[in-house]
Amino acid sequence: MNEPVIISEAALGYLKSTSPWVTFLAVMAFIGTAFMVLASLFMFAGSALGRADPRLPVVLFVLLGSVYIVASVFFLLIPGILLIRYSSAISRVAGSGQKALEDALARQKSFWEYAGIFTIVMLAIDVLMLIGVFGFGLFHGTMLRP
Repeated sequence: MNEPVIISEAALGYLKSTSPWVTFLAVMAFIGTAFMVLASLFMFAGSALGRADPRLPVVLFVLLGSVYIVASVFFLLIPGILLIRYSSAISRVAGSGQKALEDALARQKSFWEYAGIFTIVMLAIDVLMLIGVFGFGLFHGTMLRP
């Protein structure tokens, strides 16, 4: 029924060869997070230093900066953390054996679970935005009629 799983050297080699790419993507996620936080700081500075268009409220810049910070956490920082944990677990497989392999696969599962939930949430937001845009267009169109 349940036979013990034995990982071959080739399978271990494939797993270890993915580690640098996983680490690369994690580092890129951290760099992207830093850029998004930097952009939000510029938005905060823009709200503090004044605006080119006085009709734009200061709260708009603060709100956009805050949205950028929150988005950077969900889009980049959390996946980056999950990927770096997976990469470090992969590097322990060769020396620690079955338990390390199970840990690496569990961390990979966590990343893909997050990616799946994130995708579902983003699709739901897209649908809500489409409904909102349609509703706004319908409302705006009816307001323009005499």
